[in-house]
Amino acid sequence: MSEPVSVPAFADGVDASDIVRVNYARQKRQVMGLALAWAAISGVIAPFLFSEETIVELLLDVPYLVLVLKWCLIDAAQRGQQLGRVMRFALLLLMLFALAVYLLRSRGVAGILAVIQTLLFLALVIAINYAFQLATLHLGQAAGLWTLE
Repeated sequence: MSEPVSVPAFADGVDASDIVRVNYARQKRQVMGLALAWAAISGVIAPFLFSEETIVELLLDVPYLVLVLKWCLIDAAQRGQQLGRVMRFALLLLMLFALAVYLLRSRGVAGILAVIQTLLFLALVIAINYAFQLATLHLGQAAGLWTLE
């Protein structure tokens, strides 16, 4: 049996094993990947909804709200900031506006570029969702599930 390896202590008495290295960039990329995946999944689900004003269609947007909130929480932790209750609530109710406000407040002038990047990412999410909806509609027509006019 091998003996446990001793971990060196820092000058302030903190062991190196107590330091947790968090890869915030990777966590944010994972959240963005989940948003893209959900765009595809909801694009496949949406054509099966027969009415555009259903609670189910509203529920398809809830994961986006959760993912934006999660991304902001990770970003705030990376920047050593806190996301207050009001901002969290605003992110859930007014997602795009509150996200732009958060980016501008947390980054200053560089937040303008972040807002532009966010809008480009949103366009990508919409394009993926639309492409999967079209593909599902055409596959459904080919399978005889519905007819497109």
